[in-house]
Amino acid sequence: MTELDADVLVRRYLECLGVEPGEPDLELLVRLHRAHAQRFSHDTIWMSRGRQSPFEELAMVDHLLDGEGGACVHLNCSFAWLLEQLGFDVVRHSARTQTLFDAEPLDGFGGHVALTVTLDGRRWLADIGMGHGLLEPVPLEPGEHVQEGGFRYCVEQVDGTSPGRWRFVHDPRLRTIQVVEFADEPAERADVERLYELTSYHPDSPFVRNLTVGRRLADGVLMLNHDTLVRRDSDGRTVTRLTSGDEWEQVLRDDFLLALPELTEDERDRLWTRMSHA
Repeated sequence: MTELDADVLVRRYLECLGVEPGEPDLELLVRLHRAHAQRFSHDTIWMSRGRQSPFEELAMVDHLLDGEGGACVHLNCSFAWLLEQLGFDVVRHSARTQTLFDAEPLDGFGGHVALTVTLDGRRWLADIGMGHGLLEPVPLEPGEHVQEGGFRYCVEQVDGTSPGRWRFVHDPRLRTIQVVEFADEPAERADVERLYELTSYHPDSPFVRNLTVGRRLADGVLMLNHDTLVRRDSDGRTVTRLTSGDEWEQVLRDDFLLALPELTEDERDRLWTRMSHA
């Protein structure tokens, strides 16, 4: 691999987001978060294609900017790196997620990496790693937040835990991740790397086994699960069933902004056959 230059990657990253650099304040954090959430989809296509990057920050960022896509660890670790390069105080937290089918938040394949950013003594939850979550950061304080598209999110402090634990409760209409729970202390790098390896390579990982994509829009959410495209916004829910590999590829490129580097027609057709029969 060609040696990567951090300054060059920062410039590429900001150009891709369409955001000018500036002082590391709340205004810049909001602009970066909004741009990132809308520009980079959460997807698993690259895992199914066997195009994983090493767990190394510059390589992960380069991988994302080349259009390969990213899942939660990849997206949030790349975003954290960019924020740090711009002077923000960022902490990565090991997290657990809970879906509609789980009785409680889970580790393992349910693992996640959450980010908090401290500005003028106030902490903010900044998480662009779900693909259908926050459009803007929210204060790491108990409370409810309504963002574009009519989505409601809650931040809760888990009582009676030491060190303190936090719970982010997702809008239940999305029927995906319902809860993200994490502790105050920073994650160990080795733990984040193990989670990346587990979710990106293990044959039993739902990220490896399933072809899913999610993207936050300014006024809603787009989600693609195998051959079913769902748009959710303030007007309700629209479901479209894709009927061909060509249509699937165009949706990935046009609606989810994935470049799909070096994707051949044969590879696309193999993925489509696998997905449409799932």
